[in-house]
Amino acid sequence: RMQKNFRLPPNTHGIAIDDSKIQRKLLSKLMEFIGITKDNITILGDGPSEILSFEDHVVEYMQLHTNNYVLLIADEQLDIVNESSQHESISGSHMIKKIRERLPPELEG
Repeated sequence: RMQKNFRLPPNTHGIAIDDSKIQRKLLSKLMEFIGITKDNITILGDGPSEILSFEDHVVEYMQLHTNNYVLLIADEQLDIVNESSQHESISGSHMIKKIRERLPPELEG
């Protein structure tokens, strides 16, 4: 059985983003369950500043951890209230696409 033998490499880091507090807790537990240590888990999405800085955070993180694997999980619809008090949705998959475009080929994959 593949699922019994599946192991992430020990140098795997997990980064996730979700605008729901409950989902952020579940994502943290999921990453621990699949074998990522607590020190290597970053869960973001608590407020507009964390959502809007996600791309920069991930790119900088990956540039600092070039010898590690990074598992990214992003909520598809990240809802924020902008400075004009208007509701806005940001696409998680679009953010991941933009992150991948910013990474050099040796870090993207």
